Amino acid sequence: MHDTTPRLIGPPRYLLELEPVSYQYHIAGTILHAPITNDWDANWLNIRMLASDGRRQWTSTEPALLTWDLHRLINWLRAAADAEFGTQPMHAYSGLEPSLQFEARVNKATRIRALFSDQFAPPAGRPWIDFTPGRDALQRFADALEHASASFPIRVVETRGPALHYRQQLTSGVTRWKTS
Repeated sequence: MHDTTPRLIGPPRYLLELEPVSYQYHIAGTILHAPITNDWDANWLNIRMLASDGRRQWTSTEPALLTWDLHRLINWLRAAADAEFGTQPMHAYSGLEPSLQFEARVNKATRIRALFSDQFAPPAGRPWIDFTPGRDALQRFADALEHASASFPIRVVETRGPALHYRQQLTSGVTRWKTS
């Protein structure tokens, strides 16, 4: 069986795995015995994160991204992979929760800095890892995240809530991250 875990690697022994594993709340379930009545609660994803910088390794599974944050991250990673040399600095990526953020710099090679805080913070030491994965590896990471996200579509609960807006953006293709 082929392992499709979304994995960012490079240099050797530097690793970041991100994988949506479930919605935080099930639509048929309840939050403290109350029905889910808003798009925010309906779309939080539990994300399994494993990180290693060659000297230390840590892992956590927490609600960290909304479904639409995950799609924005996928588009941001693709834009970083497509960035031309000399693009400095590219916009940073952050979802609603700041527990996982990314920065990109493109010189001779694209450097991706993953910044960890809150529930994804390492037990000790600097709260980031710098990756130089190469364009193809960055695209593979984005592709694997997209494949994993297919199991967790944006769920619309409110008639005029944010989920409908983000789902329409996604289906129309306007979520492509802009680097300029």
